[in-house]
Amino acid sequence: MDLENMNIVSALIDFEFCTRDVRAMEPAVVISGFLGIRDERKAIRQFCEGFASAVRLSEEEITAISVLLRLRLVDVFLHFLSRYREGTDEVHILKDQVDMLANGFKSLERSQEWMEDLLFQTLM
Repeated sequence: MDLENMNIVSALIDFEFCTRDVRAMEPAVVISGFLGIRDERKAIRQFCEGFASAVRLSEEEITAISVLLRLRLVDVFLHFLSRYREGTDEVHILKDQVDMLANGFKSLERSQEWMEDLLFQTLM
């Protein structure tokens, strides 16, 4: 046992939105967080390889991920829009979310072709 590393946090799991959902939504949520980052391809590939070690998706599920990614991006934006309308967040937060939504859609458009290939190669 490596006692030096016992106090190092190596992962964090957030169960805030635990629910029964379509299986393909799980990778869509995670992948949406990787869109536009510096090592986007590497991060998505590593996630898909890890996910595929436990779950394999059907062709129909993999095809749906593209739409589910868009749904996730809009869902996050709507969450912050409702927080703004309720007075929980200030306008600068909402403006940041508008930029994040636009950038997410742009990143997804740029990445869609190679990402779909990767999803089929790893998840099916």
